[in-house]
Amino acid sequence: MQSFLLKLVDFGFARQLGPSSGGKAIRVTEGTPEFVSPEVVRYDPVTLNTDMWSVGVITYVLLSGLSPFLGECREVRCGSGWIVSG
Repeated sequence: MQSFLLKLVDFGFARQLGPSSGGKAIRVTEGTPEFVSPEVVRYDPVTLNTDMWSVGVITYVLLSGLSPFLGECREVRCGSGWIVSG
């Protein structure tokens, strides 16, 4: 019988975007390298699209069982230029 490991994540770094932020741009430096968007890597202001990037990566992992950004040596390739510019 196959078993699965369920991991719960902590949203302690969560921020609320919108009118409650006072209209100022929000930049973040936190996040799991495998799931953060290019905006976070570049330290650009984040938007709701930033969250959609992470949702897309999580969906890809759930559907394929693979990470879209792992190299041949299984290191996350977040620091290389192609994820920031692509």
